[in-house]
Amino acid sequence: MQYVLGVTGIAIGAAVAGFTAFVQITRHIGVTQKDPSATVADAIVVHTYCPKRSHIPRRGQLVVESACRLACDINVPLILAVGHTVPRESRTEAEIYRDYIKQHLPTCLGRVILGQNPEAQDTYQETKEAVRLLTLRGYKSLFVVGLQPHLPRITKHWAKLGGQLKITYVAVEGPKRYYIWEFLMFVSEWFIPPQSRRRRFVLNLVGRKK
Repeated sequence: MQYVLGVTGIAIGAAVAGFTAFVQITRHIGVTQKDPSATVADAIVVHTYCPKRSHIPRRGQLVVESACRLACDINVPLILAVGHTVPRESRTEAEIYRDYIKQHLPTCLGRVILGQNPEAQDTYQETKEAVRLLTLRGYKSLFVVGLQPHLPRITKHWAKLGGQLKITYVAVEGPKRYYIWEFLMFVSEWFIPPQSRRRRFVLNLVGRKK
């Protein structure tokens, strides 16, 4: 029993230390929308969150509203790249967010570019599709907008897939509880890496398919 308690204590301690380090690192990634450096780019890519029964969660609203306003302010296209993630929904996640913009921010709709890959169902595939769209149009510099605790995963995928691009990350603040979710997602990618069979199985299990 003492051995079990000891191992449990070590595991909890390691998890707490890891989460603390994650939060500290996360807070140093990206600029804010008010930063003077966030003024010049060819396009903006926003990393969204899966709607629940076609309803966009608060964290998704925060990032898309921030990205949309920034795109409007500097007059560049906004890229929404996610494919089908909501069961029994004919629209892609990108289309759901586009419709949200039409309803809530019609004056900032501007030019919205939608992804064409329905299989872009996680952050890695979202980034891959966004890079394809950027390359197709010859865009070289961009702002990547994401919720602050989402940025560690976002930057990792962009570093791998978009190395030829000039990227400025824009951090959007949200409820603190999302740090826990994103920490768990960050760790999970070590064991269920993007493009693996295990990842495909999990995505299908949670219903991220048309």
